[in-house]
Parts: sequence; structure tokens; C-alpha cells
Amino acid sequence: MKYHRFFLMLLLTPLLLAGCQGQSVRSPSAKSHAPEVPAKNRESADANVQLGMAYLQNGELAVALEKLQKAIKYNPYSSSAHSALGMLYQQTGELDLAEEHFRTSLKYDFNQGELHNAYGSFLCSQKRYTEAEKEMLIAAGNPYYKTPEIALTNLGICMRQSGDAKKSEDYIRQALDKNPMYSQALFQMANLFLGRQEYAKAELYYQRYQGKATLSAENLWLEYRIQAGLGDNRKAQIAGKSLLENFPDSRQALDYRERMLDEKK
Repeated sequence: MKYHRFFLMLLLTPLLLAGCQGQSVRSPSAKSHAPEVPAKNRESADANVQLGMAYLQNGELAVALEKLQKAIKYNPYSSSAHSALGMLYQQTGELDLAEEHFRTSLKYDFNQGELHNAYGSFLCSQKRYTEAEKEMLIAAGNPYYKTPEIALTNLGICMRQSGDAKKSEDYIRQALDKNPMYSQALFQMANLFLGRQEYAKAELYYQRYQGKATLSAENLWLEYRIQAGLGDNRKAQIAGKSLLENFPDSRQALDYRERMLDEKK
């Protein structure tokens, strides 16, 4: 499974929410080297960051870049604008620029959990697993970071990519300890047990996840494989049919068709 897009979805949501609510709470000992800028400039920068993040989430990269560059023009010390630019350049494959902006975001606001989470996810995408783990643990351990379960889930995904299945499970369980109903952690646990062919456990986590999930190709493909593993052909066929009907051009639909052909041989 390719996790790049999944990481981006996990990262964007808390940053969008944080921006909507204004600056998130910082520790009194926050390490920040950002000079003061006029309030009007900060407000204009924050507004453009929000627009840029929304366009980035929708895949409109050119417009997102325009808004985020405008945010930097209003406030060159905006940590959220630099972090968002890091994610954008990560998307476009301009990795040196991405890392430069992630590092700048931390230079101007070291104590923001969201920023460490974003940089850690970038490092993981570059297979720099030890550095990634350090950044995400900083995020998860920050008492002022309101969504540590996101960083811990990202870390679980990262450790799975690194080949460390034990750490992957440990971190995702920690995410669920923080928030037992966090949907993406439930999804990852279901995937983890599916990979071990422990289908009954996978189904338990998937059932918990399903109540929080929206219909997607990823969800239906997961459900199909769990039900097929359990030997429930009726439920598996229902999931497969729904996958073909709702997401006929998805990679998961292609995988499903290939599996059906293999079974007919």
C-alpha cells in the first residue's frame, strides 16, 4: 500500500482546524525565533494559509502555491505557511525545497506538535526512519498538541514501512489509547491483522472503523479482503460489487478484477 496520500490526509486536517481556530496553545517555554509582525499582516497571512491548505487538500497545487507564497509575503515568519509549503513541495517532488520549508517552520515555532508531525512524515517518505521517529515522538509527547493520536498513527504507518511490525503495532495501539475511536488508527489496525491473516481480529477493528468511515475504494477493498479471509463469500461479493460500482477506475478495483481472474484460473 502506498502511504504518501494517506499521510497527507492525516496532516492536512489538524492544520486546517488549527488555522480556523487561530494560533494553537503554546508552552510557556516555546522555542520561537520569529520576529513580531503587525497584527494585520499576521491575519492576512493566516487567511492565505487557510486558502492554500484547502487548495492543497483538493489537489489544486498551482493555486495553493500562489496563496502560500502570498502568506509568506505578508508574514515571512509564519511557521504554518512554511510547513504547508513543505507539504506542497513534497507533493511536487521538490524535496530540497520541501525540507528547507519544514526546517524553517520549526525554526520559527519549535513547540508546535503539528509541525514536527509534518516534518516527521516527510522524513518517513524519504526512508529516514530514525529521524522521522524522533520528530513524531516530539509531536506526540507535546502536552499542548491536541491530537497526539495523529502523530502516533503516522508513526505506526512509518514503522510499518520501515519493516518494524512490532513498533508499528505498538504506536498504533498508543494512538488508540489516546483516542479509542480515532478512525485512521482503527483502519491501520484492521490492515495490520489482515496482513497477519488474523481475519477475526481484523474484522473487529474494521467494524469499529466502519461507523466512522466514509465510502471509499480503500475501505471497500479492505472489507472485501477481510470477508474473503473469513470465508464469508456473500459479504465479500457485496463489498466487491460496491467497489466496482462506486470506484470502477480505482487501483483497488483493478486489484479486485485481477483477483477475480486469478480465482477463475
